[in-house]
Amino acid sequence: MAVRRGHRAASSVCHRPGRHSGLIAVPNHAITPLTGRAAGPVAAPAGALLRGASPDVTANTVGDVTSSQPGPDRRPAATARGWTGHPTIALESHILESEAGQLSPHASVPAVDLDDQVVLLDADRQPCGTAPRLAVHGLDTPLHLAFSSYIFDPDGRLLVTRRALGKRTWPGVWTNSCCGHPQPQEPMEVAVRRRVEQELRLALTDLRCALPDFAYRATAADGLVENEVCPVYVARALGDPDPDPDEVVEWRWVDWESYRAAAAAAPWALSPWSVEQMAAFEQFTHPLAAARHRAG
Repeated sequence: MAVRRGHRAASSVCHRPGRHSGLIAVPNHAITPLTGRAAGPVAAPAGALLRGASPDVTANTVGDVTSSQPGPDRRPAATARGWTGHPTIALESHILESEAGQLSPHASVPAVDLDDQVVLLDADRQPCGTAPRLAVHGLDTPLHLAFSSYIFDPDGRLLVTRRALGKRTWPGVWTNSCCGHPQPQEPMEVAVRRRVEQELRLALTDLRCALPDFAYRATAADGLVENEVCPVYVARALGDPDPDPDEVVEWRWVDWESYRAAAAAAPWALSPWSVEQMAAFEQFTHPLAAARHRAG
C-alpha cells in the first residue's frame, strides 16, 4: 500500500488569578547536553522499515530519553481516570523568552492560545497548575499530562503517522497514531476522542487504557524537551483517516510486528515516546492484549 498524505486544506503568558497579569522576563535555561547521539537531522530509513514509506524521511535525533513505570509505592498519576473535579491552579505571571533560535529549521513559533491549556503535574504526579500548550514545551519543559494512542483497523493493523514538518517538536518523524493533551478538568477518554477527531477525522470504538502509568522525558537534537506523564490508549477505527496536514503529513496501516521491528532496528527514526512504549508493550503479544490484561 502506498503511503497516504494528509490533504485537508513565541512567547507565553500565564495569568495570576484575581489580579492584572504582570510580565516577568525569565532567561532561557542551558540546552540539555546530548548524550552520545549526533545532533541535527539524519536520514531515516523508517520508510523501508515500514514497508513502502518515503525514503526521504528525515528525523531529529534524540539526545536523551528516560521513561518510567511507577511502582505501587508511588501515587498514580491522574492518567487513565482523568482528573475531573480538581480545581485549576494558575501559575505565577511570567513570560518565557522566545526559543526560536533553538527550533528545527522547519518549525515555527506559533501564536499562543491562552485558552488551550495543559495540566502541569508536581513531583507526585498530581495536578498543580496549568500552562498554554504551545508555550509549555521548551528547553526546561515542566512535567505535564498527555496521552498516546494506538489505533487499529478491523484487520488488526496499526495506524502510524508522520508528524508534519511544521510541528515544533520532532517534526517529520514517524510515530504512533495520535498524541495529545487533556484540557483542565477534561476526562482522559474524552480528550483522546477529541484529539483523534481533530487530527485524523476518525471515530473510535473499543477505547481502552493499556499503559496507565507510562511516563518519559526526552530531549531533541535542537534542545527542546518533552516531559510527560503519558498514559497509552488503544482503540479500533473503521475507515481511513483524513488527517489535518498541519499535524500529519503522511500515514499508513502497518502490521504490528513491522512497527515493533522498526522500533528495535532504528529507534532514532521514530518518536522517542513511541520507542519507549514499544519496550513497555514487550511483555504482550499485541497492545490490544495489554488492554484486555489490564481490564482483567
